[in-house]
Amino acid sequence: MARDLPDRAFNFKQAFPFPGVVLVLGFQGEGKTSMACWVMDEYHTRSGGSIGGAVYRAPKTMAKMLPDWVTRPQTLQQTPENAVVLYDEASQLAHARRASSKGNLDLANLSGLAR
Repeated sequence: MARDLPDRAFNFKQAFPFPGVVLVLGFQGEGKTSMACWVMDEYHTRSGGSIGGAVYRAPKTMAKMLPDWVTRPQTLQQTPENAVVLYDEASQLAHARRASSKGNLDLANLSGLAR
């Protein structure tokens, strides 16, 4: 018996809207950061370099591992426009017990900027 099944082909821009906010959850070591870096690279490549990248509050040790087109903003004011911003380990900075912390407020502001 044949059934009509919906088209389940992967659509990059539907899965990762730009501008938009994508929250990636999972257990430690499952590749969340790697996937986020891939998304950042895909947007940069697909846009011909017009979409940049940023790893928010990345440690200095990470700088030498990042491509030249990826910045390391330490404040919201340093966050580039028209860029995919990776906010890694957000749960550490935006924990519910620190609801009014600077890190949590920055995360809320980044979400607002994406709109």
